[in-house]
Amino acid sequence: GVTLTTLGIYGAAVEVAGGLRKLNQVVNPIFAPIVAGLTVDGDQHHAAIAFSRVSQWMLWILLPLVGVLALAGSVVLGIYGPIFRQGGLWLGIVALACATNAFVSLAETVIMVQKPRLNLRNSVITCLVALTANLWLISRFGATGAALGILLPYVLQGILRYRALRTVFRWQNPWGDIGRPLLAAALAGIPAIACRLLIDGMTGQVIAAVVFLAIYGAVWLYQRRSIPSAT
Repeated sequence: GVTLTTLGIYGAAVEVAGGLRKLNQVVNPIFAPIVAGLTVDGDQHHAAIAFSRVSQWMLWILLPLVGVLALAGSVVLGIYGPIFRQGGLWLGIVALACATNAFVSLAETVIMVQKPRLNLRNSVITCLVALTANLWLISRFGATGAALGILLPYVLQGILRYRALRTVFRWQNPWGDIGRPLLAAALAGIPAIACRLLIDGMTGQVIAAVVFLAIYGAVWLYQRRSIPSAT
């Protein structure tokens, strides 16, 4: 069922969602030298704390963007033209995949400092799984399968890196501070999804996105006094 039209729409969805991965490029130049110095000196405790805090701030930024792209993907893609609105589902899946990649890439910086071979092994495993998954998913689900084929390896990559941080670096809870942004997203997501299901069309998507951002922002404002600084 894949045509040149669907390929063009899917390409636009990937282009829009790919911007989420660039957020990691803002954080890494600051985070990498700090965590590298801590791990080289053997100060794993403070390295784990710094990693956990930066991860929390990354989620606070990524989750509202993912929420908007997932809830109002058709509206966002409409900037390219009405026909592109049918790619809303693909945009939501790829946005989640790119946000996952931006988030778990922080762990790659840590692992590369002391265990580059372990990082290479994890990347090879992820690559093989990605190739296999894409061959199977795309042949059966078309563009939707391609979007899922991006999400699956990034999730696996996160699992492998989490395991490496726990078993190799002895970090008991590497992502221990991510509960608050996830809770905020869950609280905002429930009424937003309800609006999306109950209100049809683009109006429902816009309302759902606004509701998500309003509740998410309110929770962030409520919790910001207790959010630790990223530094």
